[in-house]
Amino acid sequence: MVAAAYQQQPQSIHVVTSNLYNAQKVYDLLTSLIGETHCLFYPVDELLRANTIANNKEMLAQRLFVMSQLLTKKPLITVTHTAGILKYLPNPAYV
Repeated sequence: MVAAAYQQQPQSIHVVTSNLYNAQKVYDLLTSLIGETHCLFYPVDELLRANTIANNKEMLAQRLFVMSQLLTKKPLITVTHTAGILKYLPNPAYV
């Protein structure tokens, strides 16, 4: 339904799943339907220990890419999970 709604009338859509695994599966399904150029994946480590001991550099790079794409104001589908929504992000005006 998300892909069909986006194709009918392109607008920003944010999909939030319960965990990282489900977010990855939804992202894979959406990219197979509408392509990678219209869909973004915002991954965040779910374990606090993983965040403090060793940040995953690939996930960090992916998050930075997603944030830069969201600032362009193009209509895109963003897929993340609850940890991604709860992560604090500074106001872009302050950066």
